Amino acid sequence: MSNGDGQDDLASSGERPGPGSSELFADWAARMQRGRGRHAAISRNLNTWSNYKNWSEDMVPDPAKTGLGMEYFCNEGDALWTLPDDELVEMAKRELEKTGLAKAEQVSDGCVFRMPKAYPVYDSVYAKHLDSVKTYLEGFENLQTIGRNGLHRYNNQDHAMVTGMFAARNIVLGERNDVWSVNTEQEYHEEILDEQPLVPVTP
Repeated sequence: MSNGDGQDDLASSGERPGPGSSELFADWAARMQRGRGRHAAISRNLNTWSNYKNWSEDMVPDPAKTGLGMEYFCNEGDALWTLPDDELVEMAKRELEKTGLAKAEQVSDGCVFRMPKAYPVYDSVYAKHLDSVKTYLEGFENLQTIGRNGLHRYNNQDHAMVTGMFAARNIVLGERNDVWSVNTEQEYHEEILDEQPLVPVTP
């Protein structure tokens, strides 16, 4: 579960095998593009699911199975955030079946991790406030800020890792890499293609 506020079906780059396969889909992650097509009938909060076996086979104890991570958007303290773990697992199993990836009864186990402040929240004046923070932090010679929360930027994992590498080189090698310049290329930023309303779905 992620605290923060997604095409039609799977936004995965690879073809997926049929339900019941431990492979499920060829990419490591797939995203539900919010407000479009079949997504509204599946879930109002499901954003991304990850197939950890596609990251590395070492991440699963049984090569005949895989581990799926299903990420839900919510706000800390809201109805979804406070839903008991067993009910969240059952909801995820139902919604996994709606995607066509697997049957609910094929899920052998599940657990819940609640991640507060997983995504930066943008508003119309965030840039002004962020500039104030950056100016203040520039007064510290021995401080490096990295990642989504450190830069208040919607970085992908690779971008976050690059900021960490730059920060380490700045500290250890005395370089002057600008961590704030990572992920400023427009092609990496997501766009909202349309504004179709979501259909309310009861968890």
